[in-house]
Amino acid sequence: MKVPPIHHIRYGNVESSIWENLTQGGGAFYNVTYAKPYKDGDEWKTSQNFGMGDLLELSKVADHAHT
Repeated sequence: MKVPPIHHIRYGNVESSIWENLTQGGGAFYNVTYAKPYKDGDEWKTSQNFGMGDLLELSKVADHAHT
């Protein structure tokens, strides 16, 4: 069973997903992934590479994820 992220953030063409990981002791820790969706023909794909034009949006997504 695939567990979905607990929160999703998007600014422009950059997005992040926040994942909750539960420990055996009942605690939790969180990880964040970043992606940039793009269309290749008729198919949507994602990349984890960001260009200079993506950095402001990436920083906003990271700031929001931190908050």
